[in-house]
Amino acid sequence: MALVLYQGDQGNNQSGGAGGQVGFGRQDFSDVPTEAQNIQSTLESLQSKERKKKYIGLANQGGTCYMNSLLQSLYMTPEFRQFIYSFNYNSDLHGNKDYCIPFQLQRLFANLQLSRSNYVQTRSLTKSFGWESNMSFEQHDIQEFCRVLFDAIEQSFAIVGQECNMINTMYQGESQSYTKCRECGYESAHKDRFLDLSLPIKNEFGTGVLNSSLEMALENYIKPELLNESNQYFCEDCNKKVDADRGMKLTKLPPLFDIQLSRFTLDWNTFQRIKIYDSVSFPFYLNMNDYMKGYEGIENKVYQKEVERMQQFAKAQIEKNQEQELQKRQKLDKPQNQQNEQSSNHDSVENSERDQMAQEDKTAENVEMKDQSTNEEAKEHKKLEKGVKINVQMNQDQSNNDQPVVTDEDYEDNPYLYATGGPKKKIDYTKPEGDDDGFNSYDAAQYDSQFDGDNYKVKHKNEKFALFPKQQQVILQQTEEEKELAQALEQIRDLEEKERLTLDTDNQLLEFLKQGDFVYELYSVLIHSGSAMGGHYYCYIKSTDDGKWYNFNDTSVSEIQQDEVLKTFGDKFGSGGGTAYLLKYRKYNPNDIENPLIVDDSIIPSYLRSEIDEETEKLIKEQMDIEERVMSLKLKIYHNDEVKTLTVRKNETLKDTCLKIMEEFKITDVDFKNFRLRAYDAMLKAKLQVYDQFDQQLHKLNFQNFITLLVELKTEDQEFEAYDPNNHYFRVLKFVEDVHYDFSKQDTLPTQLIVVNKKQETVADLDKRLSEMFDIPVERLVIFLRHENIYNNTVRTELYNIDWRKKMTIENGAKLDHGCIMYVEEGDPKQKLDDFNWHKEFVKDQEQLKILFHDPINDPDANVFSFQIFMKKSNTLLELKQRISELIGLSTSEFVLKKYRQQREFKNLNSTLVQLGLQSGSLVKVEKGKPHQDGLFELSILDIQLLDDAPTDDTIFVKNPLFKLSIEPDATVLELKQRVIQKYNEQFPDSPITLESFRLRNPKIDDLGDVMQNDEHLESFYLYDDKEIFLQKIVPERNFSCFNELMPTNVYHLLVREWNPETWLFGPIYELKIDKSIHASKLSKFLSEQVFPHIPNETLFCSKVNNIKQFKRADLALKKWNRLMHQTVWLGQSTLEINRDSVYIIVKDNEIKIRDNLTEEEVKKYATNQYLDHIAKKHSKEVDFQHRDALFDASQAVKPDYTKNRRAEKGIKITVGGPQPKPQEVQPEQSSKDDSQKKDEKKPAAQNNQQEEDMETDEDGGGVFIEALF
Repeated sequence: MALVLYQGDQGNNQSGGAGGQVGFGRQDFSDVPTEAQNIQSTLESLQSKERKKKYIGLANQGGTCYMNSLLQSLYMTPEFRQFIYSFNYNSDLHGNKDYCIPFQLQRLFANLQLSRSNYVQTRSLTKSFGWESNMSFEQHDIQEFCRVLFDAIEQSFAIVGQECNMINTMYQGESQSYTKCRECGYESAHKDRFLDLSLPIKNEFGTGVLNSSLEMALENYIKPELLNESNQYFCEDCNKKVDADRGMKLTKLPPLFDIQLSRFTLDWNTFQRIKIYDSVSFPFYLNMNDYMKGYEGIENKVYQKEVERMQQFAKAQIEKNQEQELQKRQKLDKPQNQQNEQSSNHDSVENSERDQMAQEDKTAENVEMKDQSTNEEAKEHKKLEKGVKINVQMNQDQSNNDQPVVTDEDYEDNPYLYATGGPKKKIDYTKPEGDDDGFNSYDAAQYDSQFDGDNYKVKHKNEKFALFPKQQQVILQQTEEEKELAQALEQIRDLEEKERLTLDTDNQLLEFLKQGDFVYELYSVLIHSGSAMGGHYYCYIKSTDDGKWYNFNDTSVSEIQQDEVLKTFGDKFGSGGGTAYLLKYRKYNPNDIENPLIVDDSIIPSYLRSEIDEETEKLIKEQMDIEERVMSLKLKIYHNDEVKTLTVRKNETLKDTCLKIMEEFKITDVDFKNFRLRAYDAMLKAKLQVYDQFDQQLHKLNFQNFITLLVELKTEDQEFEAYDPNNHYFRVLKFVEDVHYDFSKQDTLPTQLIVVNKKQETVADLDKRLSEMFDIPVERLVIFLRHENIYNNTVRTELYNIDWRKKMTIENGAKLDHGCIMYVEEGDPKQKLDDFNWHKEFVKDQEQLKILFHDPINDPDANVFSFQIFMKKSNTLLELKQRISELIGLSTSEFVLKKYRQQREFKNLNSTLVQLGLQSGSLVKVEKGKPHQDGLFELSILDIQLLDDAPTDDTIFVKNPLFKLSIEPDATVLELKQRVIQKYNEQFPDSPITLESFRLRNPKIDDLGDVMQNDEHLESFYLYDDKEIFLQKIVPERNFSCFNELMPTNVYHLLVREWNPETWLFGPIYELKIDKSIHASKLSKFLSEQVFPHIPNETLFCSKVNNIKQFKRADLALKKWNRLMHQTVWLGQSTLEINRDSVYIIVKDNEIKIRDNLTEEEVKKYATNQYLDHIAKKHSKEVDFQHRDALFDASQAVKPDYTKNRRAEKGIKITVGGPQPKPQEVQPEQSSKDDSQKKDEKKPAAQNNQQEEDMETDEDGGGVFIEALF
């Protein structure tokens, strides 16, 4: 058992609801120091007879939140907990208890029930699974883990010859899949068993069903499917293909009913695993009576209810349209008011004309409405049918571009589209102007329904689509009393609403029970937050003990309101937090109300209770030891000339401590009014703060460990020395010639002590006091402060008594700590800082540099820096070389100096050591040779040639030194080329070069480097002496160009060659000068047409070599190849990511298959360990043992054993019965055996490798694998 010592609350409470930590709350620990309060609380919990926390959490090992959630749900299931407690561990029968899964579950549950700790560790359980530490960081699916765990428990019983039927008794249900002929009625059926029911949320195929509730999902689960047309069923009785119904029936339900909501699926557009966040409601009481009767036996189908609700909605919409039309007609018939007498006749004429038009319209309307009344029912049916049809088509395939066109009229005339979601991509989501009711989509949630007498009214929450106009809101100013009254009334209404809902639920439960016994109560919701790529599991569980809901989130357990469960339904955009993933229902039993399922402590096995008691006692002892260390306080006490150390507790009062001090120093007959303690600085002999609050505890007086105190005594007629907290103690030191000051040991400096009142005295007052103390005129007194930076080893000198600061108080001036040193000397405050003695003394050590160097004769590689000299920062390079010359016996003209691990030579002899970048402790490399001239750099020019047939794949060119050339750093590349041409033609007159026949490259570590452009300056290339520059002659037949002539420098220089997968041979290396802004598709076309015309563009694939130094051509057999033909992006954005010069690209014809039966010589030359792994696994299941044995023989020189790095298994794996033994390595055969004997011995070894791969499903003496791959 592993319990945790005191720690704060861990884990995040994600319930978001009311309630706090489970338990009775902490006691008042105000008398205990903050750092010890957690210890005291933990210790009190361990020592109490009753556990304060009702439920405790489980520690997360890194990624085991899924396991913790399931274990807590199983623990909170009394039936399962009783089953686990019923297991009787027998060491002779069950072996080592460390690997006995039922025993470790027993121990875990017992700790959850009895432990006094904040949470329980799970490492012992995962150890029994055979998991290594890294497996605890892998995330898994909670449903898969549940199945694997149940199998492992049953297997644990089976391997010792015992039966385990309890899991099936508790969780196993039965279903029946059937196919029924519609002509003869023949029905074929097949029975299945399930431990949990997995229900889809969204069906992307068929009719595009979206299950918005658990009831709808169950209904669609058992709804039969019609097999017709091309998918007809062959009936044996009819002896032909006929229409048939295929469906599912639930024939038996278990007492504990687990339902998984399939929130993870595959996106068939992107082929990625995605999570479905859509809302799926589920009831607290689930009525399964109807579903046990089959689909036809469901009396009130959810789908039918939705259709009826939409029909009522459509009716209300029609009534609203008719009412609006009638209002328009009435407004048109209403005469306008007469404004004046002059316009009366004119208005009368207009009114009469308007009346005549209106009468004509009414006549036409009567005819039209008469026709409409005869066909109204048929039209509305067609509208509803069209709405359903559009919605079904849209839901069949959201990615289909050929979606039905939906107009605004379709929405206006088909309200069914509103409630079912409809083709939302065609809707304008713009918020209407002046509307305060926000809306996000045309959703059923956007409608409020009301039933008033005989009229059914539906009102959209947005005014734009409302059936009735929104009432004008009147904002009233409320007083505080009115607000409080309103809040109280709101709370009363909430309570009444909850009571009403509870009553409705109870009434509904009674109705369910009248229908049958298959009524289930929700008791656990396992929740997943996050995405399909990763997330977090936690669970809400209803306790059978008190009927309350709790949030179990790893180590945190908190009480929540039942309403929090409703927030796990989900929403389409995943913004509502966690979503329910696994629902656990228990068959409802009315007797559980009076006799709830409670697991008493007495049924826990006695050996576990004893173990937990022993562990608790051990924990109490450990906590008491920790508490003693934390609460202990050591005091250093000075009295007369004695010094003693006294150990006390932090929660002691000062009076108790003083009594101990009196006893220790044998102080008698002293009243407390004549006794006090003071903080004491022994070095300064300074009496500081007074402690005379005898009733206060030490920790409230801020006593720290090893605080130094001084005992003060007085007689009745004496008074204690007054203590002013504004008094500060400072040390002062006057400069004296010919005295060595060691600032690293400031305690030894000969300082004097002064006391200054920081609030009353000014800097000018301090000047007067120090002037009198050291007999220095005030106008010539100078005070310095020394500031040392320990991070960069520098010292700063500050003039303290500067003129503008003299009127300030000590407190408002520069910050001065207690005991700081003021350095005083006589001088003119206006003179330069460098002229003062104290400043010279401060920086004396800082001016000195320690330089380390090696022996260039006996140790030219600078392995040991055995010499050291001390120089000043102001010394020049010439002075440094002269000092080094004396020690190594070489003149200054026979060696050069460089900073260690840098190529640049120190050349300017007049530069100071600081200007050269040298610091104290710098390493300097000494090289024999003639120093180079300052202001010039000597470059090494090397000739390079590309190699088509290099002996190894990691070499593509060879370099040969030509000559050295000195040049100024501000010269251009063109000037360098001109000097190279001149010197090259002088040295090689038989093969002269021109400006167009070569290029210069700035080399890099693993490739040819960048091509140097003519207009670039050399100082941009980090020049140093002997820097290598590559001279590459241009071979016209090997060079191709594709760039804009107007921008000749906007190019990349690429290296390309072909690889033949059949022969494994490389072709020649070509150089390609390509425009940087060209598309990758254009590069593919250029390569196919100009460089490799024998490879069609459709089958030309490319691969980039990232690291030439580690490249072998076997890597090409494993690499991901890229086809650039359709990549209309720039080279840097393509899959090859070409963004520099000298990129090495391999091309191949993808029509040519890769030959993997390499010869022994090819394996040694081309193969890598990864490739041999690939081939070994590929051939492990083939019957070509001869080829496999030849491959094995050939690979020994490259890789002795390619089975050691087998790919790690995926999925959840639990090993039953102990850790799996590692397979024995094949021993090398003796050299005396002949080749045929070796082959006979290797064939079984190869078969053993096959058995290794199948070991997951085979039973072995060391354990059994139970795994799930998903």
